[in-house]
Amino acid sequence: MQADLRQTLFHKLTRISRSYGFDLFRRVGYKQSIRWQTIRIKMPMESFTSDQKLDAFFGGHLDEQDIVKLYQSASIQVLSDNQQAILKSDKFPAVYIVAGRNIQVMKSDRPADAFHFEGPSVILPAGFRVQVSSPGTVIQLPLIGLETLSEKSRRFFWEKIHQFSAQVIEKCLNECETISGQNIRLQDVLLDRQIRHYSDYERQEFVQDILGKIPRLPAFVYDLTEKLLDDGVSHTEIVSRVQQDPSMAANILKVVNSPLYGFSQKIQDINQAVMLLGLNELHNILVAIGFRMTMPDLPQFMELYAHSTAISRIVLAIALETRTGHPAQLRTIGLLHDVGQSVVLLLKKQNSRLTMLIDSLDSAQLGGLLLSKWKLPPVICDTVRFQFYPDFSTPENIPPDLRQNVAILYLAHLCYENMMGKKNPAPVFLPAYKALLNLPKMSLDELIEKGIVPKLKKEMHIFPAFFRKVLEKRV
Repeated sequence: MQADLRQTLFHKLTRISRSYGFDLFRRVGYKQSIRWQTIRIKMPMESFTSDQKLDAFFGGHLDEQDIVKLYQSASIQVLSDNQQAILKSDKFPAVYIVAGRNIQVMKSDRPADAFHFEGPSVILPAGFRVQVSSPGTVIQLPLIGLETLSEKSRRFFWEKIHQFSAQVIEKCLNECETISGQNIRLQDVLLDRQIRHYSDYERQEFVQDILGKIPRLPAFVYDLTEKLLDDGVSHTEIVSRVQQDPSMAANILKVVNSPLYGFSQKIQDINQAVMLLGLNELHNILVAIGFRMTMPDLPQFMELYAHSTAISRIVLAIALETRTGHPAQLRTIGLLHDVGQSVVLLLKKQNSRLTMLIDSLDSAQLGGLLLSKWKLPPVICDTVRFQFYPDFSTPENIPPDLRQNVAILYLAHLCYENMMGKKNPAPVFLPAYKALLNLPKMSLDELIEKGIVPKLKKEMHIFPAFFRKVLEKRV
């Protein structure tokens, strides 16, 4: 009887609260006894117009019994003008009813990301920030309380949340479309500048003068490179050709016996050197010798040379792992890909006052033009010229016959930096270039550990000393 009286009193006070604010009662159970806990929250009446009182929260979709159940399980926070509230509960999952005028719903604290609602209310899931321009209210309704409502009321809540979720998805899709359009336009701008840049380099007399003063590769490099690019060439043919040129043989033995390789015993016979190194490494040495003969014997150039030799080996390992490209061609690309950077270093050495201007030169374009002047195959020259495109462009903007070479050189650089301990953020277009080489799901670390290191460690003894140390850490 007493419980019925309390229930009747609760209903009457609830009706009164609809007109004069919130005078809420929550029933709390303790074992067999039931007591009523009063939560008195003064709801600023100016947050509603005369016809937008409590019923405006629910638009007539909730009956009186469900409103009572809602009061019993909900908690309320009153917001002042422009106050923010974070819709979050660490204790239980909940939905939220936000009432007020000019409601802003944000995922972060940036107003630019906000969803705007005129009011009088909106029903939201957790995980958002809300702000109202005039005094308002946030009602937190635990899901366990929501489940006590009638099917009609539950459907009303979930439909409102679904509508909001649909707005979020639509906003995200629109933003993705906008960002995608901006990226495409940015790519087009960069691509257009790169193309015009190359055309300008070809027409600039001072660039041609610079390249004209750099010595050409020695004749033996062209001769033996052509032979080594032939898959059918034999070991005997190469040794015979090297022995016919005492200068070339002396240069090869000099490099083989240098600290770069660090062999314990001196190599005195060219046949022994070729047997020990193999044709692939001999080709690397020949191209490297020719490259070094065009540049001063200074520490900066030696560092660049060491970097290029490492890249050439990683390039070859990736080519073998992915079964793409021509190995000898890719080795040459790896060794000569930074020839443009050598030109930049040479210019800075000769013109120390113009360092800032010289740094603005595009080393890839300079390298491509220089290799063209040296009469190397167009595929090598153009791969060097396009080597930076993956930084700002998808593979579709690279000529089809160059895409795989450019992708392999690009991945080789990323793997080299990773192996040297440089952890850079994943480049934007990396997935597209990995897919081009049938490596869509393999991370750089996996490519290094499973694809590159196992292939390189077989010939570790013939690698330059600094690169051997890097590999030894991995092995």
